[in-house]
Amino acid sequence: MTNWLGGTVRKYHRTIEGYFHLLQAIGFQVEQLREACPRRDHFQDVPTYERRKRIPLFLILSARKPI
Repeated sequence: MTNWLGGTVRKYHRTIEGYFHLLQAIGFQVEQLREACPRRDHFQDVPTYERRKRIPLFLILSARKPI
């Protein structure tokens, strides 16, 4: 457990490949994939901003199961 964004959470780190293969295995098709794009003005310092450009906080997947 760790503090994150004002709360206590258990973080699970997975690869994008892992998410993709799991969705495929249960019959979903990935339609879109996006990573969060940080804006410099949202960060107090350049090193944190640079890190977030390499390690996004969010991954957004759009997937659906064919009929």
